[in-house]
Amino acid sequence: MNAVTTPRERALVVRDIREFLVSAENLPSPKGTALQLMAIARDPKADVGDAVKVVKSDPALAGFVLRAANSARFGGLVKAVDLHRAVVRLGMNMIRVHAISLSAMGQKPRQACPNFDYPAFWAECLLSGLMAARVAGGPPPRFPPEEAFSLGLLGRIGKLAFATAAPAEYGEILGSPLAPGEAMEQRERARFGFDHHELSAVLLVDWGLPSKLADVVYWQVDPEAGGLQPDSREHTLAGALQLGNCVAEITFRKEIDPTAVATAYLRAALLGLEPAEVRSLAAEAIAELGEWSSLTGISVPTRTLTPALWPDA
Repeated sequence: MNAVTTPRERALVVRDIREFLVSAENLPSPKGTALQLMAIARDPKADVGDAVKVVKSDPALAGFVLRAANSARFGGLVKAVDLHRAVVRLGMNMIRVHAISLSAMGQKPRQACPNFDYPAFWAECLLSGLMAARVAGGPPPRFPPEEAFSLGLLGRIGKLAFATAAPAEYGEILGSPLAPGEAMEQRERARFGFDHHELSAVLLVDWGLPSKLADVVYWQVDPEAGGLQPDSREHTLAGALQLGNCVAEITFRKEIDPTAVATAYLRAALLGLEPAEVRSLAAEAIAELGEWSSLTGISVPTRTLTPALWPDA
């Protein structure tokens, strides 16, 4: 659960995060194509054609965008036959997220963070996004699947920021198993004064994403904790992200985590999904993950890559 609930408390945390970011010598940051797209988004004279030119200049991003726009998540929509239509379909906010994600995936840290598994981190982010997108697409349709997928990709970027900016300190708190009832967020707050959800939200705003989407990331660990109106689009999206995160954690764990399973099924019930539907959607997302792995060059851990780990409800 997020410890910060009042506007004043959150303002103080944001101040602390800003100080952390300013003092950090190394951070995951948008580069190359991602920076160009951020500049286009801020330019009132720019149009879709300008964005398409930038995307075309980056073969990896172009493939990523086409794959996303042609995904089965779009159901009955006509396939995007060209890059221009793909960019229009996804929208500039989501195109920027894809560019930033690919940029961050390709960056090598100056100093590796002990106990932080970089390929596993990105594999979990991809699977989280794929699962959240399937929840979004319904039936019944809840909100645009591309938003859920994109936020799943970058919704935990704060973890990577901790590992990049403070590798020794973060590696230390990752180095021992969590006690019963203990959450990693508690350790992060004790060491840094804020957790990776809060750090993720600030980074996304800095990178040009709308504050409403950053709020979704902020509250994804506990959508009912406050800040999001019940039954709102943002509340539902945060719930889909929480479910996607749980599926990713369960899928890549060596052993079943009963707490993660219980949280997943509870969130699914709040979203109107039966346990059998959750397992079916998880199997579909896992099957698609291999294609995204090939596209991004991210190696997917194979130790538990199977929905069979999901116990029957």
